[in-house]
Amino acid sequence: MITLDTNLCNDCLECVGVCPNYVFAADGPASARVRYPDQCCACGHCIAVCGPDALSHPELPPEQFEPLPPVTIPAEALKTLFLSRRSIRHYTADPV
Repeated sequence: MITLDTNLCNDCLECVGVCPNYVFAADGPASARVRYPDQCCACGHCIAVCGPDALSHPELPPEQFEPLPPVTIPAEALKTLFLSRRSIRHYTADPV
């Protein structure tokens, strides 16, 4: 069962946003809590995004998760990537 350590939680609400089963709830603008622990599918999304490591699950040990380094992409490189992406669709006159 997923547990939230409220002493470690910084109320960023990232867990609320990534949970596919709506296990978490936000009480007010910044107060996360475990709402439906039985709905947890142990996907690990919430644990992966939790910066202060306030979440734990017996099926998902901490050593299973590799810390991600911060990624900094220069604004110009990101703009070039966005502008270089092209999609072209060819429509036919056939009815749907």
